[in-house]
Amino acid sequence: MTELPADPFLAPSLPPPAPWVRDDGTRHHPGAVYAAVSGYRALELDLWVPAVPALPAVVVWVHGGAWMVGNRHLLPGSLRPGLLFEELLAAGLAVATVEYRHAREAPFPAQLHDVKAAVRWLRHHAAGLGIDGGRVGIAGESAGGHLAALVALTADRPDLEGAVGVRGPSSAVDAVVDWYGVADAATMPETELPPEVAAALPPEDLVPPLEVLLDGVDDATRELASPVVHAHAGAPPFLLVHGTADRVVPHAQSELLARALRDAGADVRLESVPGAGHRLGRVRRRRRGRRPHRPVPGRRAARDARPVSRPRLPLRPRTRVVVDNDWSGDPDGLVALAHHLLSPTNRVEAVTSTPLDPRFPVARPRAADGAALAEELLDVVGGHTRPPVAAGREGTFDPSRPGTSAAAEVVVEAARRADPLPLYVVCGGPLTNVADALRQAPDVAARTTLVWVGGAVEEGRFEYNREADAEAARYVLGHPGLTVHQFPVEAYRQCAYSVAELEEDLAGSGALGEWLWSHFVDPPEWLDVEGVWPLGDSPPVLVTALSVESSRATVTPGQGQGERRVYTDVDTRLLFGDMLARFRRHGRTSRTTAD
Repeated sequence: MTELPADPFLAPSLPPPAPWVRDDGTRHHPGAVYAAVSGYRALELDLWVPAVPALPAVVVWVHGGAWMVGNRHLLPGSLRPGLLFEELLAAGLAVATVEYRHAREAPFPAQLHDVKAAVRWLRHHAAGLGIDGGRVGIAGESAGGHLAALVALTADRPDLEGAVGVRGPSSAVDAVVDWYGVADAATMPETELPPEVAAALPPEDLVPPLEVLLDGVDDATRELASPVVHAHAGAPPFLLVHGTADRVVPHAQSELLARALRDAGADVRLESVPGAGHRLGRVRRRRRGRRPHRPVPGRRAARDARPVSRPRLPLRPRTRVVVDNDWSGDPDGLVALAHHLLSPTNRVEAVTSTPLDPRFPVARPRAADGAALAEELLDVVGGHTRPPVAAGREGTFDPSRPGTSAAAEVVVEAARRADPLPLYVVCGGPLTNVADALRQAPDVAARTTLVWVGGAVEEGRFEYNREADAEAARYVLGHPGLTVHQFPVEAYRQCAYSVAELEEDLAGSGALGEWLWSHFVDPPEWLDVEGVWPLGDSPPVLVTALSVESSRATVTPGQGQGERRVYTDVDTRLLFGDMLARFRRHGRTSRTTAD
């Protein structure tokens, strides 16, 4: 078994970040770095601590996702986003949701080491966090349930503890809830994908997730990945929850673990959910002797029908896109990025990030924080190719001060790349990175088209994307030869969504929709939500991937050879109809893969 050394240039973990305090007194510590491992992304957790008289016990939540996708924000699709966390807080329990390295980042037992490191970090900082480090439970679903069971059964074992994060405190837990996790790798059957799903996936996504997790490990390590081999009398109490119709992780897996724990003398209860599939979704069965139901033709019937195979029009990329935004702010930018990534007619070359205006405080305002959030979204979307993500400067543009950034260099490289497809730089925030790129390489102006969400037609009207870096806006919009498509505030505010409709449409669109909706439910304090949420960063998709023929704009010659197209009306039906269709299709495809 190969151990990964801690990063010699970084602390093995960081102290807890300052909390946000909600109106009910709940303290939220977002993005705490519980471990840093050389060559990998920082491993983070979010912690919520309720306002209760005594120190609360803490529950560690481990997300699912076939050990290859997902993040700490996700819950099963059968639950409303955030529901489980809210219920735990209401019961007076603190809850920590943790990240871990995915199987394609590192093979087993790296994932086990990571979750144990999170438990040790919570104990190490328990006094400062206001939690009871002597009472720690763990819960998880699917891949997370498997890891939760392993943490509980292998606590403090030197060969499975790892060298990640804080050393010293115990990784033992006091109770376990394992939702439909793998218990015995040796008897776990392969999941067969429907032919139409398999045909749409790249070859690497056809490998069974368990084989990806155990790729390259020896037989002894492979055996250690099965919770059943670790059952012992001293195990903490286990609650196993499993649907009897689960076709991804069979119900028999939890039966095996329950039997092994009982035989060892441990306390275990298996709760079987009749007729439930994986993630506890209901499985519809056709009754014998009855004709299958045929839906009545209509819009809802057409939307809800799920044909086994359907021919599709061949769509090819017609544009290249660099998507730039301040991802840590208003989450509508994340919705727009997901739409770009799922649109086959534009090819996302790179994703770049700017910092937030300090006048609008959030917990993670840096460009680097936004880049990390964009990386999370790429994990959820998945796909055969993954565009690079680059952070811009941590500050505003100063034309008198030379300098560049990783984001600017990405824009310049994409503009100078020999490719027959035109390049569009889509900016849904301040123009800092675009200004840096143009100053570094003025020839970029003739090689790209800027699509900017920002500015205002009405003189004197405040508009955030312009005012967040007014100097960058003046520099870019006055640059000779640059063609600009602009969606000013009067246009992008037309893209309004009622909050109720947004919840139904996003949260009901599979893991991607759940992840996106999870970023809307806790908006920044300075954002005033009154029943409507404009998805103002979405209109550029019309330019790069769809059509602007049904939208209206005024066109004026710009300086030099550049043209300025300022949109006055946006075809929201075309825009959001395409967006929801792509999100729902992604949700249907992802539900057929192992979680």
